[in-house]
Amino acid sequence: NPFNAQTTMRIRLSAEEYLLLEIYDLKGRLVRTLVDGACDAGEHVFIWDGRDWFGRQMSSGIYYCQLKSSSSSQVKKMVLLR
Repeated sequence: NPFNAQTTMRIRLSAEEYLLLEIYDLKGRLVRTLVDGACDAGEHVFIWDGRDWFGRQMSSGIYYCQLKSSSSSQVKKMVLLR
């Protein structure tokens, strides 16, 4: 799971759903929102380049990717290594 320049999240939807995909730092602060809206059925690919809202590179450390949809919610831990 450790990544350097960027990491890819693949999501497969069986039907249209609302998705909210956000990246948080270890202290629970929102770093960036990758998607916030309706997505069609099928596979979707979202890339986080290790940067915050302002384009600043984030430091090495643990980050959390939180995915919320109309039907579920899950959190995955990610390790950014610079």
